[in-house]
Amino acid sequence: MLVLLDTLNTKERAVFLLKEAFDYEHDEIAKILEISVENSRQLLTRAKKKLKLRKPEITTSSAKDRKYLEKYVNAIRKGDVKTLEQMLSDEVQVLADAGNKLQAIAELTSGIENTIKLMTYVYENHQKDLEIKIEEINHQSALLFYRGTTLINCQIFELSPNGKITSIFSVVDPEKLMKI
Repeated sequence: MLVLLDTLNTKERAVFLLKEAFDYEHDEIAKILEISVENSRQLLTRAKKKLKLRKPEITTSSAKDRKYLEKYVNAIRKGDVKTLEQMLSDEVQVLADAGNKLQAIAELTSGIENTIKLMTYVYENHQKDLEIKIEEINHQSALLFYRGTTLINCQIFELSPNGKITSIFSVVDPEKLMKI
């Protein structure tokens, strides 16, 4: 849902949700949004194209991905900026979901330098004393941060075909973490 909200503009989001999630007809959507029926159809087509382009290729994480995340964790622990720079794609982005009850340090961060600053800050100030487990969530590599038996943070990683981190989706919303 975060990717959807981040990828589409306001009208595309509205049309997509009304049509795909709530099964509204285009004439109903047109009335609600005060647009033409044709505009509603065009916005839906555009939204689907954007989402298809954004959709990552789903592959199961491998032992190679696990080793890669181990390297990432070691670099974060050491504050090894050079290694992190090599591991992150130029367009890397971090998206945080804290839900309604918590405030995330940043909802969206992008670029290598900003991502390194954010992730090393979060580790030093919030995760340093937590147990870290490497797992697979929704067919993607993930880091799970535990305080005792309580899951505090789940970071899901999207890797490019050339092995660079393109996205980190960080979930800290306690209600969502209970479902993992």
